Amino acid sequence: MILGHATATMTMDLYGHLFSEARWVAMERMPMFPEPGAGDRSPGG
Repeated sequence: MILGHATATMTMDLYGHLFSEARWVAMERMPMFPEPGAGDRSPGG
């Protein structure tokens, strides 16, 4: 017996409304990371 939904899409279709704000809360709690390639890099290293 396999438990769960057949696809992640099915799960999000059913329960997505429960998580609509959760991703924004998680993003606010994450530290800020610089954009790739935007860091201070010395020309020789």
